[in-house]
Amino acid sequence: MTLQQRRQCIRWCWRSLLCACALLCSCEKSEGLSQAEAELYVKDVHVSIAQHSLVLPFVALGDFAYRQPPLSWDPSTSTRDRPQFVDRLSVSIETYGWVDSGFRPNCQKLTRRWAQSVCDNPWSAIRQALPSHSFKLLDLSHARVGDPKGPVNCIDDGNPRAEFPARSREAKIVCGAQVFRKGGEQYFFAVVRIDGDLGALWTVGPAVEGGENLRATTDRQGAAIVALVQNGLGAIENFQPLHDAMCSLRPPGAKDGPKGPDCVSTGE
Repeated sequence: MTLQQRRQCIRWCWRSLLCACALLCSCEKSEGLSQAEAELYVKDVHVSIAQHSLVLPFVALGDFAYRQPPLSWDPSTSTRDRPQFVDRLSVSIETYGWVDSGFRPNCQKLTRRWAQSVCDNPWSAIRQALPSHSFKLLDLSHARVGDPKGPVNCIDDGNPRAEFPARSREAKIVCGAQVFRKGGEQYFFAVVRIDGDLGALWTVGPAVEGGENLRATTDRQGAAIVALVQNGLGAIENFQPLHDAMCSLRPPGAKDGPKGPDCVSTGE
């Protein structure tokens, strides 16, 4: 079972049978990682989007790390002083060492504490607070709602399309999204304006466990993305404020793992 297949397997059963399915997926024989792949996955990549410099481990680059073999992105071409300029970037915050046991020994080699905290823990506050699928960081000045060649390619469901949020930290549902999943549930594109023209795009819906409605899910997940970008992806990581924010942004019904809670309750 490849890294991509394990990742899809964990996602498929995340909400209903997380523990049992994760164990099933992880019991598959790991193909392992070459030394070159392992070294590539843990390296930091420096990018600039909408005049914001960000730092991510290569393993979080959804359009690159999850190909077989992974697409090449030479980290020497994207340094702190010379970041790679992009208009959009897919970000996958996954339990990298849980999905593929071959990566597990590399979890502690990741330079950011947030990445280490999610690497082998599906119950981490950061993993639970964020959207269950990848999201895209994008320059909102270079994107348009409904552009068939752009990231916000809306479906024609008869509903009006909204403009991008105008204020920083504001999240909005902008239009219906075509998502090919069983059940026929309706999904939507949501956008949060993080700061300036830096924004994030992801899909929301249907209602999650605990009865959270679409509006509440959009606001909560948008706030989680903002917290990650501002406290986890900047030049300096501020892990404790990030972790505290994520603990308050977990969805209703969030469960703790078998090793104990990731968030400590202070009581009344």
